Amino acid sequence: MNEQEYKEKFDLVIDHLKVELGQIRTGRANPSLVENIKVNVYDTYMPIVELATVSVTDPRSLVISPWDKTIIEKIAKGITEAGTGLSAAVDGENIRINIPPLTQERREEFTKIASQKSEEAKVSIRQMRHDFLERIRKSKDSGEISVDDEKRMLEKLDQAVGVYNNKADDLRDTKSEELMTV
Repeated sequence: MNEQEYKEKFDLVIDHLKVELGQIRTGRANPSLVENIKVNVYDTYMPIVELATVSVTDPRSLVISPWDKTIIEKIAKGITEAGTGLSAAVDGENIRINIPPLTQERREEFTKIASQKSEEAKVSIRQMRHDFLERIRKSKDSGEISVDDEKRMLEKLDQAVGVYNNKADDLRDTKSEELMTV
């Protein structure tokens, strides 16, 4: 086991957190609000990003242009049913989404959701830390590494956990600041 192995896994957690936080709307149009919404088309669930082009026309609206125009209604229905609070309107061969301004109550609610997502990421990091701790201890018990190596590895692991927990907190704080900006 090496340092690179757990850093790669921690990076995956942080990348997932970025995607999760990107889906929380801030009152400004952003393609990430709808790109990963799964829509039931072709007898399977597919994310919108695989079915259409999503573009920002102005700070308060998105336009979705499906490549297959026959599924336009299914995409619009999927967006409306996704629980994002967005409503989709079919406009010829495109789908238009107007992003309503957030109320203070919704901003606070989304800030709590961002905090929950950040905490979930930190829990995942702690669980991975526990798994790596077990592997390090087993390596020491089997004689593969010395007590000094174990101590050094544990210190590096704990430092990495601290760094990645701080990254999760920073992402949460940035998103909260975005949400609370009117």
